[in-house]
Amino acid sequence: MSTPTIQGSKINEDVDEAEHYYRQHTNGQISDGKKAGCDLLENNQALKNLREETLIRLVN
Repeated sequence: MSTPTIQGSKINEDVDEAEHYYRQHTNGQISDGKKAGCDLLENNQALKNLREETLIRLVN
């Protein structure tokens, strides 16, 4: 699979899961779903990073 990874195989597993879900709900049309899955994962990672940065600032 040529999906870009953010944190190794966990991201690939999540993208595979997103692709599978999308295929089930769109009669197999995957191109848009794969992009949407990647976008969601990137947004989720950005939120996690922001949360971590905020916690670090609060602790310090």
